Amino acid sequence: RGGGFGSPGGGGGGAIWLDNVACSGNEEGIAACQHNEWGGHNCGHYEDVGVCCNSADSSRLANCQATGCCRLEIQHSGQWGTVCDDGFGHTEAAVACRRLNFNGGTMVQSFGRTYGHGAGPIWLDDVHCSGSEPALSACAHLGWGRHNCYHGEDVGVCCNGNTNLGPVAPIRLAACRPDGCCRLEIQHAQQWGTVCDDSFSNTNAMVVCRQLTRPWTSAIYIRAYGSSYPGSGMIWMDQVSCSLSDASLDACSQNGWGRHDCGHYEDVGICCRGSILADAHPMILTQLTAPELKATRSKHALSHAVGQARHVEAVRARDAKVRPSATAGENAVRAAQGRRNKLGGKASE
Repeated sequence: RGGGFGSPGGGGGGAIWLDNVACSGNEEGIAACQHNEWGGHNCGHYEDVGVCCNSADSSRLANCQATGCCRLEIQHSGQWGTVCDDGFGHTEAAVACRRLNFNGGTMVQSFGRTYGHGAGPIWLDDVHCSGSEPALSACAHLGWGRHNCYHGEDVGVCCNGNTNLGPVAPIRLAACRPDGCCRLEIQHAQQWGTVCDDSFSNTNAMVVCRQLTRPWTSAIYIRAYGSSYPGSGMIWMDQVSCSLSDASLDACSQNGWGRHDCGHYEDVGICCRGSILADAHPMILTQLTAPELKATRSKHALSHAVGQARHVEAVRARDAKVRPSATAGENAVRAAQGRRNKLGGKASE
């Protein structure tokens, strides 16, 4: 301890709920970490802890052409830079465009050489995405600033779908339970409100958690979360229906802002679970060197191939067991028919 966040005079008030918190890093929320019993501590508010959260990357489009294709730029450590086109494909472009509130996109190789290169750092190289990531920084890459490129290889993207480049409506999780599930809230017209659970789905929950860059692949929603933890103010959204191609909650279909037939007891709850990436945690992949990264992908491909082969073998083995029993059954039927035929023949004699 010693010199907590609250020590310069910024201490909180009320209860000190947690003390001696120890997390592995895989927990869904801080309440899931090891800690003393709730409210059990030997601290003062001068020891209130503070955190510095690193937000996901900011990105922008620059030097756009009449076709709508632009140079992709990304901000890191407070400085704008470019992305090299090595390994960059349409999947990576779709992730970048979704981050900018478009529904999809394609890539333009060597955009910098054709239409004019960028300046400053080349932040990312050998970017490889699965397509489910919330931002390019969550994709596998060589590491910030590690590359073998020049600005003629700056990548371009052609974003399509939603052409509204306005800000995405902010969302937040409130009134969280010890298990990490919380009430969903969204801001519209500078006012926070809730979302009704009518027609809400786990797919909607996944879009929400992905937008918050939290574990999302197994996210679920809770109907009538507001019956225990009701919100207040506006109920902004009702009859929300999302697909995983939607970049944010406000991109999903709904009745219209503030149009609903709900009460706050129907405020929907969200439990962010699973992983941020479907295959591996991004921190593991981004720390690998290029040869290690290729070897890792080869192992993943080999593992997938072995799994498929084992499945085929299991199906064949199952079929092999079924066929002999079926043949034996057919033989038994034929033998019985033969016996009946013989008996019928003797009777006729």
